[in-house]
Amino acid sequence: MQDLFSDYKIVEIGGGVASSAAGKQFSDFGASVLKVEKMDGGEIRRAPPFFQDSPSLNSGGMHIFLDTGKKSIVVDYSSPSGIEIINRIVQNVDLVLIEESPNLAMKIIESIKLANQKTSTLAISPHGLNGPYANRLESDLSIFAQSTRLFRQRPSLTDNSLAPVGYAPYTTAMQVGLTAGAIASAILWKNQNNPNVYHAEVSAVEALASNVDTPFVAWALTDGVLNYAPASGRAAYPTGVYECSDGHVQFTGADSPFFERCCIAMGRPEWAEDERFLDLNQKPSHREEFLAHIIPWLKKRTKLEIFKIMQEAKVLCTPVFTVEEAINDPQAIARKSFTTFEQDGIGEIIAPAYPFKEYMSDEEWVLHPAPKFGEHSSEVLSDLGYSLNDQQALFKIGTIR
Repeated sequence: MQDLFSDYKIVEIGGGVASSAAGKQFSDFGASVLKVEKMDGGEIRRAPPFFQDSPSLNSGGMHIFLDTGKKSIVVDYSSPSGIEIINRIVQNVDLVLIEESPNLAMKIIESIKLANQKTSTLAISPHGLNGPYANRLESDLSIFAQSTRLFRQRPSLTDNSLAPVGYAPYTTAMQVGLTAGAIASAILWKNQNNPNVYHAEVSAVEALASNVDTPFVAWALTDGVLNYAPASGRAAYPTGVYECSDGHVQFTGADSPFFERCCIAMGRPEWAEDERFLDLNQKPSHREEFLAHIIPWLKKRTKLEIFKIMQEAKVLCTPVFTVEEAINDPQAIARKSFTTFEQDGIGEIIAPAYPFKEYMSDEEWVLHPAPKFGEHSSEVLSDLGYSLNDQQALFKIGTIR
């Protein structure tokens, strides 16, 4: 399975988290992926956490995970001499992933189109390459908000239930990167039997607005009235995250038949037929009574004990795992859901393997280390025909590092 893209050569330009996530989908499956990195390392090199809390361009966790198996060259591609390096690189490349400002991205794309008419490109940006918002600078959280997904996220079981909450850092960029990777895969597949190249673009806001928990269909079907996520309503119990004796569990499903099953499983079968809890007009007023029973009941039991009880009762409930628990879970071990690799200067890294495998395969997932900043600059430039004197001249004028 890990040789699916072994015939392809991919280039990343820009150093963003999204483009790095897209490129990882190719490097981990055998493609040759070259990162053309910004002079300052870009977002991916500066994204925490860092090994031993010591920030450097080589020790960031996002870089180590998303740049596995790639090569790195550092180029000021905003300069004419930097663009010339790009033009030489793409002479034997199938696809270029670009995550830059729209003006610079379009400059690079137009240059690539002239340099090699057989190389496809895919640009990633917050709002796309055109439109009134094209040049806006956005953060992971602001993109999340503008896609309406922030509006739909609400903390559960709090009085301040209307306050939006975001996902973990870089969730937005990761999802956009996976979208870009899927599009890039489609472009490569199409190019197998079609001599035409494709120059496509991905808007981060549009990518998030059209996948996972998009509210637009619900909004359209309710005459423009969109309720908050179910966990925010006072009638939505037991949906939410609760503390137990050794951590937390999460419940999903506040309506029938899950609510009735939950009541029976917790030893209150009479509530399964009580109109105070079954009538949605009355249910909000009795929320505290329900919580007064479920909270102490949960605190007397472990997450796995609760999970077993609720599974047998066919209630939507799951233990909330810590990272260590997830890695050591029997199912994860049986499926080889995690793997390790050696990162130079850091040591062994534990990372998730891919969430799909060849049918009934026992194949071990192999990851290769992420490159140091500019680790392959001299090698790549030499292969492109730049002599040592040429490279020294480029270094002196600030085109390479």
